[in-house]
Amino acid sequence: LEQSLTNDRQNKYAPGGYFTFQGMPAGITPEQINEAWQRVQGVLADLEQRKTALDLREKDLQVLSDDIDNRIRRIADERLNIENLARQLDERIAKFQEQVKLVRNDEAAALKRNAQTYASFERSKAADLLSELWRTEKGKDDVLKTFEFMDKDAVNEILAAMTPPIAQDVMKMRLRVSKEAASSATPAK
Repeated sequence: LEQSLTNDRQNKYAPGGYFTFQGMPAGITPEQINEAWQRVQGVLADLEQRKTALDLREKDLQVLSDDIDNRIRRIADERLNIENLARQLDERIAKFQEQVKLVRNDEAAALKRNAQTYASFERSKAADLLSELWRTEKGKDDVLKTFEFMDKDAVNEILAAMTPPIAQDVMKMRLRVSKEAASSATPAK
């Protein structure tokens, strides 16, 4: 029985019979498989090229993004610097306005009239009036500005008639008075 099974290859119980399988028809030829493989290789190569192009584009975009970030940061720094400079300028202007009394062009006519009026008064009377004005900050500004348009001799006589502390204070503060530069354009009437 053993020999008959060994010699009969058609029997599935013969040695090696368990592991023989009948092939199935493929329905595709080796040429078709080779063509499909070549197409797959082409698609893979195309995908690799696209990946490389996308990687390069991503690097370019990252460089652009970094450049934009740097520019934004520099602009923010410049804006902060400009704001600091503007704040410093505002502080300097405020300090200047505290220290220097500016006679504006539009005040000149009224100040000239007041100066002529004070100059026409008796010196002791003008000194009393101006000393009374000198007690307030606004009054100090008015006195200093008025003196700018008054005759020098009249100013000296009025200062001589004032009390020494007020006269000294006026003379010290007169150093801070400045006239506004005349504008080049004449106002239309």
